[in-house]
Amino acid sequence: KDKKSMTTRTYINMIRIKPEIDFWVSDTLVTQAFYLKVMGNNPSAYLGEEERPVDSVSWYGAIAFINRLNEARGLKAYYDDQGNILDIFNTESFRLLTQDEWDLSAFDKLYAGTNSISNLNKFAWCRRQGTSTTQKVKGLKPNSYGLYDMCGNVWEWVHTGIYRDWE
Repeated sequence: KDKKSMTTRTYINMIRIKPEIDFWVSDTLVTQAFYLKVMGNNPSAYLGEEERPVDSVSWYGAIAFINRLNEARGLKAYYDDQGNILDIFNTESFRLLTQDEWDLSAFDKLYAGTNSISNLNKFAWCRRQGTSTTQKVKGLKPNSYGLYDMCGNVWEWVHTGIYRDWE
């Protein structure tokens, strides 16, 4: 693979969450097109549009994706092959969110994007909308941070090895 072709920011738009805490999150799920570009394959069960999120990736597969993305961008690996953090002070490389970071990013309101369950279908894909497959990313409204699909569409992996006190 041509590593230069993987250095464009075409597929990653990072959003800064809570500047005083200082962590960044991609505004969308990893798409099938981006996963294919980085990894050279697409394991998704729900094939179709390339802008659907990648699915059917194990936790170790997510770690491998992140390490390969870091390598392609000229950044240090964040994890070893078992998913252990190599350098806790590495703030430059891509990594999984911690559970605390994901919760803070996803639940900007009572639900992802809204305080009303009756409005949830404007922000999150769910069975109420009559869908049982993945949907194109950015198909619904983002939450107040500008993050799409923080609830619904696909499950998301996190790294639970770090605890942060948000108070």
